[in-house]
Amino acid sequence: MEDFYCDTLALRFPFTLEDIDRDAFKKAISDVPYIDEFNDADDADEEKLDAAVSFGSRDNPTKYHAHLRLRLRKEGGRVDLSYHQSPLEVDDVQPPYLEDCAQWVAGFFKVDKFNAHITSSYIFDDSFSPVIALPFPLVTTEKALGGSLVTGLSLLLPKDESSEMVIIQSSGDDIWISHNATSEVSLKDFDLSTELKRLSATIKSLVKKQGTHNAKSTTQKADE
Repeated sequence: MEDFYCDTLALRFPFTLEDIDRDAFKKAISDVPYIDEFNDADDADEEKLDAAVSFGSRDNPTKYHAHLRLRLRKEGGRVDLSYHQSPLEVDDVQPPYLEDCAQWVAGFFKVDKFNAHITSSYIFDDSFSPVIALPFPLVTTEKALGGSLVTGLSLLLPKDESSEMVIIQSSGDDIWISHNATSEVSLKDFDLSTELKRLSATIKSLVKKQGTHNAKSTTQKADE
């Protein structure tokens, strides 16, 4: 995540009662070391399951962690699986690990592919600048907003059909980017690094290294 300047990447998808092996999930979660929440109700009047689990990183325990939240009701359920660029605050990271958590979740479902909403956020430091000049003066006839600056924009990218919205904001020395998309996801095959690589072309098109333009101009003049 660090190599892609990604702070958070989250998957969210709905599922039906028939999609999940509820008993297998309830049995497995009892052995998970980091259970943040578990509430279960299963009777004639109510069918309800709420679970929240954390995962530490096997390869980078001091840098990354992940969270799973699963909600189940009679009308269906929802999974939120999020990856974060910060450590899990525990002394000894135990399995299941962040690197395998999508596959761990996949083991409780009778279907593998889901239409997921994918949200990712990125932070670029002052060695980068946005390709859009930010901030810029707000042009408005509203007196109350006179003198305001536009520090961010919400964009729809025409060449990225999976993207629903990209938000870019320049805040102080940092650039914040939020990317929202929908995509069919196979939990068994999901890999965080592969997903970040897939998104990187879109994200990189919104920022540039400071001095890149000047460096190119100087090189061209030298060649001449």
